[in-house]
Amino acid sequence: MEDRNYAEIPQRFLAYFIDFVILYFFCYRIISSRSFYMTFTGNSFRQNEAAAHLTELLNYYSFVGNIILYFPIIIILYYTVLTGSSMQGTFGKRLTKIKVVDINGDRISYLRALGRSSSMFLSSFLFIGFFMAIFSKNKQALHDLMADTFVVKK
Repeated sequence: MEDRNYAEIPQRFLAYFIDFVILYFFCYRIISSRSFYMTFTGNSFRQNEAAAHLTELLNYYSFVGNIILYFPIIIILYYTVLTGSSMQGTFGKRLTKIKVVDINGDRISYLRALGRSSSMFLSSFLFIGFFMAIFSKNKQALHDLMADTFVVKK
């Protein structure tokens, strides 16, 4: 299927930015609420200054730990579920009128969407994987090449 109408790089960038904003606020709300809970319950048990400093330190590491643990999981779930669904892409892709397809132009499976979503972390390394789309014949980023997918206009 060579007559694909590949998504333009600015469209893909805008979709990525929209998804980043959505995920940032969603993850921030989850992580903040968990850290607030830890801080609130920690404050009720403070008995002296040393305990107060220890509680603040633990809350900081709890916050950082939550980012490290939850952020990648939420990102992978977001991209996997939406890309494998009948939407064929995230909210950002939907707003920019692009979608993810397989080599036949069909919707990809959830397993392929999981592979594509997971490999996006590799693409994110110094954004080299994303820049590959600029020079690729089929405008595929590294994660598209790894999952054998294409991003096309609707």
